[in-house]
Amino acid sequence: MGSQKRLLDKLNEKRETKVMVPSSTLMQHPSTGDVLSHCIWQMGMDNLLPRTDIVMLCNPENLARPIVGQASFDALMREMDDAVEMEPTAPPRWLCPKDVFPTPEQIVKLSGEGFEAPEIKDAGKKLQEMIAEAHKQREKEELQEKLL
Repeated sequence: MGSQKRLLDKLNEKRETKVMVPSSTLMQHPSTGDVLSHCIWQMGMDNLLPRTDIVMLCNPENLARPIVGQASFDALMREMDDAVEMEPTAPPRWLCPKDVFPTPEQIVKLSGEGFEAPEIKDAGKKLQEMIAEAHKQREKEELQEKLL
């Protein structure tokens, strides 16, 4: 998967596109000893997520605690439904547009009661502002394309 990330990063650089290509990282569960894979979905950027056991949800503007939630990949994809799209890469990746990110309610639901994120309400307000701005930008770009 590391070589795929490098190739996608180079392709994005050549195309001059800004797409986050998260790495798939292995970790050992502290209680069970199970080895799990995880990646990070960063809010406010287009992301190409690899399929992993766990997806960490990141708000980079929250400097004190950027990871605002976590979810199993399958549960997250079910929750996000049609908002994300599988890309024809090998292995497959899922395109998560910059204006798509789980809502604070979805983060709490997906992360479970054991995951504490007291700043989630502030992150939710900031998220809504970022999504609104991304929608405006996308509409502006689509209008410019139509005019050209």
